[in-house]
Amino acid sequence: MKPIHEDDPQPGFYKRRLVRGGPWVPAAIWVVAPERDEAGDLMSDEIWCCQVNGISVDVYDQWTWLAGHPITREEYDRLTDNDDAPPPFEALDLNATKPVF
Repeated sequence: MKPIHEDDPQPGFYKRRLVRGGPWVPAAIWVVAPERDEAGDLMSDEIWCCQVNGISVDVYDQWTWLAGHPITREEYDRLTDNDDAPPPFEALDLNATKPVF
């Protein structure tokens, strides 16, 4: 596994908990490439984008929380489409939670 550096976010899909004991929520990091001039040089800096649980956030504030929890696109889609998920800011009560299988 590549070392994690707080100032070196990586594009991809991730998950994190917003509170201790809370449910996993989806996160994504991507880069928007700026336009290039006729010589092929970038006309401005790249723009880093990050969403956690569908909310746009600062990628550098979130990276250390996300870096250790990469997930596949399929798991990201499953977390995104989970209408039965508990509220993300509440700890899970495992005694009241339905079994997964």
